[in-house]
Amino acid sequence: APSVFAVLRGGLPMVDLSDPRVSVPDPKGKRGGGSGKEAVEVRILRELVVALTANDAAAGAVLRAISAAGTRVHIGPGGSSAPDLDPVTADVDDIAEENPDPGARDGAAAAAALADGPQKLVPLDFWILLALLGGRRGKEADKILRAKICDGTASPSWLSSVLLRHAAALREMWSPAMSLAATLAASKPSGGPLAAAAARLYAVMFAAMGGQEDSLQRIEVLHALHSHLGSGVAEEVDTALGALAQLAEGPLSRSSNSAAASAAGGGGPPAPALSLYGSALSNCLDHLESFTDSQLARLFDVLTAVTGGAEGVAWRAAAEARSAAGTAGAAGGPGAVVRIAGGAGGRLESEVQIVVDKALKGSASYKRIGIAGSLAFLRRVGCALTLLDGGGGGGGDGQSDGFDLLLREWRGRLDDLIAATEGHGAARALALGLISEMIKAPATTTTATTATASAGSKAPDGQAPDAQLAGCWGAKLPAAALEQLTAVVQSELLERALVVDLPLVAAPAPGQGPEQERISGPPEVRVAGCARTFRCSAWLNVDEQETSVAINLWPLAASSAIADRDVLVWMTPCLSLVCLVSRIVFGDLQDVDGLLGCPLVMFPMELLQDDEGVNHLHELPPTVSAAVLTCLQAASSWLKEIINCFTPAVAVHPQGQSWGVNGSAKLGKRSAQLAVLEALAAALVENIPPPRGGLAALQALRSHADPLGRLQKRGIGGMVGAAVSSATAVIGGTKR
Repeated sequence: APSVFAVLRGGLPMVDLSDPRVSVPDPKGKRGGGSGKEAVEVRILRELVVALTANDAAAGAVLRAISAAGTRVHIGPGGSSAPDLDPVTADVDDIAEENPDPGARDGAAAAAALADGPQKLVPLDFWILLALLGGRRGKEADKILRAKICDGTASPSWLSSVLLRHAAALREMWSPAMSLAATLAASKPSGGPLAAAAARLYAVMFAAMGGQEDSLQRIEVLHALHSHLGSGVAEEVDTALGALAQLAEGPLSRSSNSAAASAAGGGGPPAPALSLYGSALSNCLDHLESFTDSQLARLFDVLTAVTGGAEGVAWRAAAEARSAAGTAGAAGGPGAVVRIAGGAGGRLESEVQIVVDKALKGSASYKRIGIAGSLAFLRRVGCALTLLDGGGGGGGDGQSDGFDLLLREWRGRLDDLIAATEGHGAARALALGLISEMIKAPATTTTATTATASAGSKAPDGQAPDAQLAGCWGAKLPAAALEQLTAVVQSELLERALVVDLPLVAAPAPGQGPEQERISGPPEVRVAGCARTFRCSAWLNVDEQETSVAINLWPLAASSAIADRDVLVWMTPCLSLVCLVSRIVFGDLQDVDGLLGCPLVMFPMELLQDDEGVNHLHELPPTVSAAVLTCLQAASSWLKEIINCFTPAVAVHPQGQSWGVNGSAKLGKRSAQLAVLEALAAALVENIPPPRGGLAALQALRSHADPLGRLQKRGIGGMVGAAVSSATAVIGGTKR
């Protein structure tokens, strides 16, 4: 038996019976034993199973040969790896102890017979291991298989080559293959070799079952993935999402027959095989609440890919544009109605869109689900725009067909997302942060290959784009899409909510004219719960007389309106996104360099220390203390984000140019001002008793302004006075 297995391992390649080397067609199925009989590979596997079950010595010998093939691994103390059973150096006594049957004590001879077999892993080895998983040698076979996966010998690509185009053999070994995939799915770490192998097994098993009679097996795979998604175990969820991603996009998502049929019929790009199982995929929406943000993004990316993908949306937008222009034949004239692009997915896409819309209208815990879904649709539209702009999509006749239609959808989805987060500062901050991550993400292969030619032409005057962002997804977007994004986040959000003109002038009272408005002085702010009003003062002006704008923080911090206070929550991710898009479009931040040195609108310094050096903050209601601390925290957050955004741009700017030199000097001043603000806030926290300003606000500010705990020692006399004096030295000369 060992000699037979050695011959089979070396001479049975388990190739597809439709191998192109077999030139003679076989329409009646005679090569496989006739259409009414079992396939040859199935009969061979059954005979192998019988032989391995009847002859335990042969099973042990073939396991040792498989273990020795390829990279050797040694068994660890936990028994997680396969032992290094070398057929040459293995001890005969150990083999005898392993096989107590006296008739099977010829292990050395069996090993010697198998030593003549191939020295690398062959396709038959995987089928043998599958056959042994459920029997007496199951644990040993499982250890060997795990070891081969971990050391890279049984790579995901190798598993694909072994299983694809062997539907009959896979159907014969279906139960052990499903059990193996389910066992490996929960392996740690998430995304490791074992988990990747499980995801590939599920994907290949689904793709290999391509016939109509195999639909039940495909449904079983989808049910198994659905069980993993609902298990609540992060590793299982990630594995299931990885398998679905491979079936939604990539080589396993579409069969060669569907691609050829689509190309011949001219009906657009072929749909993934998963698109036929929309009812099963819609069940994945039942577990959204238990997913993390990254898992939500991966799931919605899968669903948007299944319901058309970027190629399908680009093709459909171009087709609708041609139909509306009367170029698609008599069916569509100049007055034809252009449908909204992106509806290529049918019922499943409608269900996903309904779930996303409901989540955006729900509470904060549901809004993150809606944000993830909205960004997935936005990302799909962006990829479709890139395909049309680069001339490589299904648009056909150039950039005009469907491009304007998709650009309107891009802007509409941005506006809808911003409108859905109105009044929810944390949700808007999350959305803006995720958009930044989406922009900075590496470009996919499809996007990179179709937009390489247009990526270098976005910076004006021949200036090269920022090299640090050249390979990101946002750098491949068309310039028109980036302009729309800038119009939303910079013009409609940042500038409208935070930027005010200098000099600071109070709003005119009813009946006042323009002349009275100019002499009315700086605006005054009333804090809820306090009868006094406090005027606004411009602090930390690095640009001196060169600036004409300021960042309006004190009126927002003192306001009792939720919408105003929410601005302080999402202003830093909005600033980060504005600077990121500016670097992509212009190559640097000179377009928004006014934000680097412009002053901040803060409370009057006399509120902390009057001309006689007296601090009056403790005499005022607690709401004033809360507003002051909130304003200081917002100013610190703004300066930190300014430093984070401008430092990379200044660092890569050619030295010797005026903007690079001035930017470095301004960044140094901003760093010093940030230290002063943090010291001032920490001093105020130490000397204002808790409920002044609210205990939660004080604790949050302490953690934000003094993370190292250097200023938390109590009993230091004059801390507030010293901090205010230091702040006055930096701020005093810059007040307006």
